[in-house]
Amino acid sequence: MSKSILSCLFVLALVLFTAAHTQAQGKSFVKKLGISEEQATELIHIKEVRRAHRKAEGGIYLQLNLVINSADYQADTVKQLARQLANLVEANTIAESTMVNAFYVQLDDVQKQKWEEHETRNNKRLKRMGKNKGDKQGKGSPQGKQQARD
Repeated sequence: MSKSILSCLFVLALVLFTAAHTQAQGKSFVKKLGISEEQATELIHIKEVRRAHRKAEGGIYLQLNLVINSADYQADTVKQLARQLANLVEANTIAESTMVNAFYVQLDDVQKQKWEEHETRNNKRLKRMGKNKGDKQGKGSPQGKQQARD
């Protein structure tokens, strides 16, 4: 019984932390970009959707690696998973672009300029880390090292 109470308390603490973090993130966007709280909430939703998309893509990528590295390698399964991953990435990219474009259209000129500066800084940060936008391969991987050199 005490383990279930501790589990419930842990989950509650996690939910409260997440809510507080989201609220702080929203206030940060309001301050940085000069947008309304409703727009900040929409932007946070877009970020959460992107994060969920990356997790889904990562799950399929992991399955693909497991199949490739298994002893009973099956080409049909690899082709199917690769096709599934490509379709998911394409669908996610379209959905994310649509959401970002719908958000961007709402902004006035000053907010658009701040948004573009924010995106530029974010992309430079990702590049310093050895990641391209949407790329999960960092400097530790051979591909990431090559990208960092380029």
